[in-house]
Amino acid sequence: MSVLPPTERDGNIAAGYHRLLMNPDSAVHGPAAQAWCAWVDTHVATTPEHRPNPRYRDPRFRLGFPRLVTHYWSHAAFLPEG
Repeated sequence: MSVLPPTERDGNIAAGYHRLLMNPDSAVHGPAAQAWCAWVDTHVATTPEHRPNPRYRDPRFRLGFPRLVTHYWSHAAFLPEG
């Protein structure tokens, strides 16, 4: 189950997560950060023996990393069209 509510799924998933991640309430941004980092870690797993990266245990990294990534992704990396 996604932590991203249907009302936040406006076609730009990164922007929806960014809104959750920037929420000052830890009950909102905490689960969003956990879900984003789990998704990223799953996608970089290249072997069956893959173990989650220990950096995701650090709460500051777990929140800071997805905030940065979703900020850039939700703005198409600030690149011009085309």
